[in-house]
Amino acid sequence: MGFINKKGQVAIFVIIAIVIVAIILAFMFYPKINIGGNSETGNPKSFIESCMKEDVNTLLDELSYNGGYEEPEGFIIYQGEKVPYFCYTSDSYETCIVQQPNVQGHFENEIERILKPSVESCVKDFKKEFESKGYSVSVSKAELNASFVPGKLKIELMSPMTLSKDTSRTYESFDYEFKSDLYDLMALATSIIDYESVYGDSETTLYLRYYPNIKIEKVRLDEGSKIYTISNFVSGERFRFASRSLVWPPGFEQ
Repeated sequence: MGFINKKGQVAIFVIIAIVIVAIILAFMFYPKINIGGNSETGNPKSFIESCMKEDVNTLLDELSYNGGYEEPEGFIIYQGEKVPYFCYTSDSYETCIVQQPNVQGHFENEIERILKPSVESCVKDFKKEFESKGYSVSVSKAELNASFVPGKLKIELMSPMTLSKDTSRTYESFDYEFKSDLYDLMALATSIIDYESVYGDSETTLYLRYYPNIKIEKVRLDEGSKIYTISNFVSGERFRFASRSLVWPPGFEQ
């Protein structure tokens, strides 16, 4: 019995020793293996996301109300603002010619172009802050890729960087997602323009049975143009554009 008790005690001491060694090793190596774990130990993804989030939301709001344009080329002045023509003809009795065949692609390109300086500034801020904490930070030129998908805007930031402090970690790119329903709004805009270019008008009430959260306003102007505003009740997002198609001269009725 005594021999068995001694063996049991030895086993317990061995287990305790293993646990103590494991705890010591965890304290020794945890800061090194957790270099990307939080803002204190260096997380470029969350730092940059926090930095650019407000700019992304502001940009989406401003561009969407201008049909995805910062400065439209073909437009009509409505209530003191430029509204881009997505479909236009200056002739009477003629259906319009599509001016923007790739609504979503153009919007994505505008986001990439306008947002890039802001993101580059965020990357520089990250580098400056973490170098002040003793990190060695090497960054490369930033490139952006924006894409709308149902329910969100996806942004891929390709900005290779290396962080070094005790150990090194290299990041090639970062993927971000921002909630947005503009994908559906642009799909509706494209469909409306298809009707405008073929039939000279669109029946907006047909869309409402399939999109219960959507409101479509169509304002007819005296000179023949129509201002479309597509809104989402839930997200509050708006997408606005203009069309001029199948216009009848003054004095003639359709």
